[in-house]
Amino acid sequence: MKVGKSSDEGVSERGRHPGRKGRPDSAARLRKEAARHREAGRLEEAIDLYRRAVALAPNDARAHGGLATALRDLRRFAEADACYRQALALDPLDTWTLNNAAQSARWQRRLDEALALVTQSAIINPRNHETFTLLAAVEVARREFARATAACARALELHPGQAEALNILGRIAYEEGRNDEAITHYREALARDPKLAAAHNNLGSVLRERGEIEAARSAFRTAIELEPRLAIAFLNFADLHRFAPGDAVLAAMEELAGNPAALTESEQIWLAFALGKAYADLGDHAHSFQHLLLGNNLKRQQIFYDESATLAHFERIRAVFTKERMAERSRGEGSPTPVLIVGMPRSGTTLVEQILASHPKVFGAGELPDLPTLTANLRDGGGADYPDCIAAIDRAELRACGEAYVDGLRRRAPDAACITDKLPANFANLGLACLAVPNVRIVHVRRDPLDTCLSCFSKLFAQDQLHFAYDLAELGRYYRAYARLMEHWRTVLPPGRMLELQYEEVVADPKPHARRLLAHCGLEWDAACLRFHETRRPVRTLSAVQVREPLFRRSIGRARPYKEWLGPLLEAGVAAEPTA
Repeated sequence: MKVGKSSDEGVSERGRHPGRKGRPDSAARLRKEAARHREAGRLEEAIDLYRRAVALAPNDARAHGGLATALRDLRRFAEADACYRQALALDPLDTWTLNNAAQSARWQRRLDEALALVTQSAIINPRNHETFTLLAAVEVARREFARATAACARALELHPGQAEALNILGRIAYEEGRNDEAITHYREALARDPKLAAAHNNLGSVLRERGEIEAARSAFRTAIELEPRLAIAFLNFADLHRFAPGDAVLAAMEELAGNPAALTESEQIWLAFALGKAYADLGDHAHSFQHLLLGNNLKRQQIFYDESATLAHFERIRAVFTKERMAERSRGEGSPTPVLIVGMPRSGTTLVEQILASHPKVFGAGELPDLPTLTANLRDGGGADYPDCIAAIDRAELRACGEAYVDGLRRRAPDAACITDKLPANFANLGLACLAVPNVRIVHVRRDPLDTCLSCFSKLFAQDQLHFAYDLAELGRYYRAYARLMEHWRTVLPPGRMLELQYEEVVADPKPHARRLLAHCGLEWDAACLRFHETRRPVRTLSAVQVREPLFRRSIGRARPYKEWLGPLLEAGVAAEPTA
């Protein structure tokens, strides 16, 4: 979103602050000229003029703020932040500078600081619609969607039809799974401002999820044409595009990525993953891996991942869910509804869900947070967390847990015979699922380990998910822990509860495996399951494009050209086990 238009840049500093010394009128003229250059994208010229204004009037807060904003637009954040501090020290009530400083903090992912700055601005001037639009953007970044909605409502009350506020409402609706409403907001925003690149990009994301691939590709391309610096649009476009030699989009990405000092860290990450995809399409695996490694390294620096706690958690699950405990406590909610589809990310779980969801009696719910939420809230009387609390939880509590889970599924599709929950990480929650919902059906999807891990490493996951995936050694150790846990479930789960499918076998000959899948779920055969690519349903995963196509084999053996760079995976023992 755009914050930082010059507003009252031309106001005489002598009129605003009569006691100011120096040559304020000349400084004001320089500021006004600098603002024109900045808004035209001539940032170096703007910086030069702002510096001259500061030299003429060192106590001119708006000159410092303008200089900060031009530096921010060039992503020279350290210099910009120093100038913002100086500007706000001189004039702490300047909402223009407060908003631009908040935008700078938001771009740098310092969200608490951004919130404090824009909130202060809203207190000072509660009638500035741009302030509330920025507040909404900050709250979306913090995933505080109710607060973001309220801020958008205030912005639209002050300025009805404001395109950027409508775009943010679309983003909120999308994040909350209300895709039709999101599209309505995005299209209304574009009717108000057809050149709003962010709305084109966001619209493309929803269209891709709905399977409208050509329309999505067009939306991403339009976003790039309108705003050639919009790195996230390049990443989205690359996901839908097959690059060829001499590709103009690849050249544009290389040019943009070639000056990392002018990019935020997130922009560098988006471009690195997009370039990794582009060079893979071209068969240049060395350059592809070089960009993927850069993107993963930068992303790993942004996130906190407690590997020791994660691996220890898996070991505690193995210790708690013994065969004896599983046998003695299978007394939960007996619904036939849930089908858990689990495995490593990028293992083929989306494909399997799409096949199953093509059956008329099945509702594909996608990746649900329900089971992880239940485990997070489970405790025994002594305060022990999951899984250690399981020993003290009685059958009534397990039944209540199962009923809550099944009720949540049925609210999504009351008439469906089966509802899929395709959160791959639920492989860690199979013990609880079987205790709380004894008739739950489980489908475990496996894929070649190296192909699986490379596919994880080549993708940027949404909302800081999958923290283990951005370092090859950590990814390898996570894979091994997953494999050990799946071996444990094979030993302790009731016979017939879990069906295992091998991705490569499904791709090679889908019909017999689709029959096995339907039989496991208690469903009669339906040929629509072989035409899964024709099924129209939202798919909110990184495989949303692939499941709109007939089966292809190009993902099989994908890791082979990269094997010389996958040493950390091999050292973790990933290749030692052909399947999990």
